[in-house]
Amino acid sequence: MKIYLLSIQELQEKIVPETACMSRLDSYRREKAEQMKAPGARYLSIGAGLLLQLAGSERSDREQVDRAQIEIFSVTQLLCRLERNLSPREFTYVYGAKGKPQFADKLGGTDGFPFFNLSHSGSYVCCAAADREVGIDIQQMRPMRNFRVADRYFSAREREALEACEELQLRERLFYEIWVQKEAYAKLTGEGIGTGILIDTMPSVTPEGKAESVVWHGMEAPAGYCMAVCTYRKDAL
Repeated sequence: MKIYLLSIQELQEKIVPETACMSRLDSYRREKAEQMKAPGARYLSIGAGLLLQLAGSERSDREQVDRAQIEIFSVTQLLCRLERNLSPREFTYVYGAKGKPQFADKLGGTDGFPFFNLSHSGSYVCCAAADREVGIDIQQMRPMRNFRVADRYFSAREREALEACEELQLRERLFYEIWVQKEAYAKLTGEGIGTGILIDTMPSVTPEGKAESVVWHGMEAPAGYCMAVCTYRKDAL
């Protein structure tokens, strides 16, 4: 599995023109980005499309399927990487029973990645590419007014851990660390945050009997962000 993290700051600051990025997208992602009127949403959509161009042309390492390799790019760096392809790849997407998209074929031959998952927040877009279903989430950590959402989605042990944090900054950090894990798991299953609440992220606790089938990958996120990635264990498929 590979993780790609892209900072879209150069788009936000208009250092790199949109047209240069749009020209590297497949027709579906380009049309999707063009439909977004708000610049912020359009930049994130463009970033996602650029990462899919990379993910769709990469080859997997069969000996590393249970390990996550992460690459971090600026927009300029990613455009330079994509110059290896003379023109954008035109992908065909298919959708699973729960609506999750994936590549219709493995593109890079028998060793390509058919599965992917996207997430974005703030100035970052991330993409996980894998040989099996995958879920990824990134969240920008913003100051919180209250933690009422934890009452709805967090387990008793998770709420206790939050309450044990006397410093607000530490409590906010823990909240986001828990939340991205729940979101990543929800995106892995394709069933939404309703399944995410089944996970108790505290050590030594299994997510309602499902933890044994899931591989969690620790990700070092950029300053001010939290990330989580998970896949199914190969022997559990």
